[in-house]
Amino acid sequence: MRKFGFLAVVLPLLFLGCEVASYSILLTNDTETKIISYTYNGISGVLGPSETRLYEVGAWTQPPTDVVDQNEIASVIVRTNGATGDHAFVYARMILLEVKNTLPVGVTIRAGNFIDNDGSMELTIGEGETETAVIYTENPVFTADGNFPASFGINIIAWECECEYDLECVRDNNHSTQDIGDNAERRPQRKMYVTIR
Repeated sequence: MRKFGFLAVVLPLLFLGCEVASYSILLTNDTETKIISYTYNGISGVLGPSETRLYEVGAWTQPPTDVVDQNEIASVIVRTNGATGDHAFVYARMILLEVKNTLPVGVTIRAGNFIDNDGSMELTIGEGETETAVIYTENPVFTADGNFPASFGINIIAWECECEYDLECVRDNNHSTQDIGDNAERRPQRKMYVTIR
């Protein structure tokens, strides 16, 4: 344990002793369809599909934050290359969201910026109806509009998308049509059933 404490003190001093003032970090948008907004090293930026940007940063600079797509949806995540320190924006894993409304009124729900209803962060479900969208978190905090009290029952199951993202099949099954492709992260692997009571 003393060895780790010693390293924690000595390593930062080595960086200071070597006078490493800054180094280059590459940010890459590894998506084919997303325009990504982010904050990196206190600076806001935007990268189009397949674009890159080089930054000169100091030691201990944290990865990008506030990462969202062109609709302000959290449909992308940051992957960091441990060897180079470079960061890549990649598609977040999709979960197919199916919401059943058992209330005697229609409800519009949100889950922060994690729901993608064809570019909208809201999903409206009529009285006694079921609607689908895509969500990018397994731990949503749902909120509902209106004065009617609502509670949310959530069940997540493993699920294999049979469509392989054929555009017509996706539309027929109410999947998001924004990210058609072969990448496994762009196919829903899980399904989240939500019941509004």
